[in-house]
Amino acid sequence: MMKYLNYSLTIIMLLCSCKKEKEDFPIILYAREISQVSDVRLFVDKSEVTDKTIIDKFISDVDLFTLPYHIDLSDGIIHFHSKDSATFWTETQRFYVQKEVQQFLFYSDFITGLLVMRPFFMYTSELIPVAPITGYSHMTKEVRVGYGSYTDMEMCFVAYKLKKPVNIPDDVYILQWGTFVNEFNEEGINTLQPLDTLAIMEYKIRFVAK
Repeated sequence: MMKYLNYSLTIIMLLCSCKKEKEDFPIILYAREISQVSDVRLFVDKSEVTDKTIIDKFISDVDLFTLPYHIDLSDGIIHFHSKDSATFWTETQRFYVQKEVQQFLFYSDFITGLLVMRPFFMYTSELIPVAPITGYSHMTKEVRVGYGSYTDMEMCFVAYKLKKPVNIPDDVYILQWGTFVNEFNEEGINTLQPLDTLAIMEYKIRFVAK
C-alpha cells in the first residue's frame, strides 16, 4: 500500500510542477535592478594587472564601469512572444530562445560581422562564411545569456574597453568600448596580442514581469 501511495504522490508532484511551469504568452519583463558581479579587471597582453591606479587611469575616459549611473532602466524590457521567441528593449529583431533548466540562451535571427570581442564571449554561435563584398570573411549570430524564469530573469552583461596598437612606435591604436549581453570567457585573453589592453566588468540586470 505504501508503495502505491508514494507512486501517487510522485504523480501529483509532477503534475503540480508541470502546472507551475506553464506560462501564458506573451510575457513582458521590466528591468528592476542592477547588481555588480565583478570588479573592473584589466589585462595587458595575456597577463592580468591588479594595480588600481593603472586600472582607473585606463577606464577614466568612459562611464561604462560606473554603475548604475550610465544605465537607464526605464526602457529596459524583455518581450517573450512565445516560449521560444523574444525581443529586447525597443529592438525589432527577434531572438530564438533555448532554455535549459534555468539558463536561457537567446540566438539572434540576424547575423553580424562584429567579431572583435567574440573570443571573450562564453557562449557563441557558429561562424558563417560570407561573400567578400560584405567586407567580412565570416559573420555570426549574436548570443545573449540569462538565468531564471519567463517571469523573473537576470541577464548577464559585460562592460569592456579594448585598446589595440596598429602602428608601433607611432602610437597609433584602435579603441573600442561598449557592452555585450553574455558572460566573460577568461580564456579569451589568450588571443590578446602584445600591448593589447582590455578592461572588463561583469554585472547583471534583473527583469521581472508585473
